[in-house]
Amino acid sequence: MKHASSIIFAALLLCASFAVTHADTPVALTLENIFSKTNSIRYLSYQTKITSPAGSVRKYKIWIYEDSVYVFSHFEKMKQVGKKGYLFVNDDWLESPGLSINTVFRFLKQAQAADDTKRVGQETLDGNPTTILEYTQPRPSWGSEIKIRLWISHKNFIPVRVKCTNITQNKIQTEEITNISFNEKDHQAFFREIEEFKERQRRAKEKPKPWHPEKEEAYLKMLEMDQQDNLMAKQKIDAWEDFLKTISEKDPSTRRDDQMRFKSRTRIYYWKYASRFLFYPNGIIKDTLTGLEWFVGPDRDTSWEEACSLVSSLEIDGGGWRLPTIDELKNVHEKSVFERFPPPFYKKTGWHLWSAENRKKVSCYYFDYIYWRKLSNNKTVSKNMRAAAVRGQK
Repeated sequence: MKHASSIIFAALLLCASFAVTHADTPVALTLENIFSKTNSIRYLSYQTKITSPAGSVRKYKIWIYEDSVYVFSHFEKMKQVGKKGYLFVNDDWLESPGLSINTVFRFLKQAQAADDTKRVGQETLDGNPTTILEYTQPRPSWGSEIKIRLWISHKNFIPVRVKCTNITQNKIQTEEITNISFNEKDHQAFFREIEEFKERQRRAKEKPKPWHPEKEEAYLKMLEMDQQDNLMAKQKIDAWEDFLKTISEKDPSTRRDDQMRFKSRTRIYYWKYASRFLFYPNGIIKDTLTGLEWFVGPDRDTSWEEACSLVSSLEIDGGGWRLPTIDELKNVHEKSVFERFPPPFYKKTGWHLWSAENRKKVSCYYFDYIYWRKLSNNKTVSKNMRAAAVRGQK
């Protein structure tokens, strides 16, 4: 009797263990469940990250309303309605029949239409159970066959991962889906943004604001002023700042004010940078930021040997001159969000200044102000090379 009780108890434990094990295993979705949900969708939005066969990655925000698909990315605006594709170009939608936008909605529709769609397994992604579907997509015109695999979320019945395998060409493209929403408000907000944009464009065309000729004349005078050697950097900064105030209001009918605004800010930044240098009558330039003094050699092709000779024979203001280091050449220029500025005393015909640093017996380093980096050249080369002397702390 005791032996029989033990057998019954063990059997109960086995059944309980089996029940627990299977209770933890999500039941796979049926094709009917999935397609029934697909057919009921009217509003859908999500974010997708597409990795191409070449490895490039693009991220999109997608809105879907029934059969209409709208896609926004960081660099471009696109939409697809039915089988027609469109690009947003010059403030307008232009038809682009060749445009193809992959969406989970389209993949689901294809899966529903395909004769060979089947469940091939289950997998948990980021803690969420999914049912995996697979189907083929023949492309006779391409001479290839595409195998599509979809990971369908048990939470919202939408794929959270898509894998497209080109069997013929052995190429794979994947998509990762996040931020899925069936909220109608997301779709309404998107269309509201488009309509507001169109309305702004319409108002701008109805009441264009002509660009004023007097501003063009004032701008030309500013450019002439900027080239005058008899004005201090502070005077030029003040003049550009005053001019900038006159174009602070944006004109939606032209980009000319944007161009003038950008140029004004660029020159203000430049002259603030250039004001750190003091130019003495004897040709010496003092860098008040680093304390170094500079003297520029002739604006002609100069080999490294010639540069050394020029510097060693330079006796102006008591001598003590030398070729600069790479760090000294690098730190004398400026980078900004507007432009890159070479030293204001440097002639731009050569763009390369020799340093004192040897690379090998026959070559030496120089600084390239075109690419803003250290390079090396044979010491006998002179084409496009220039020399400048420096003195002060090394």
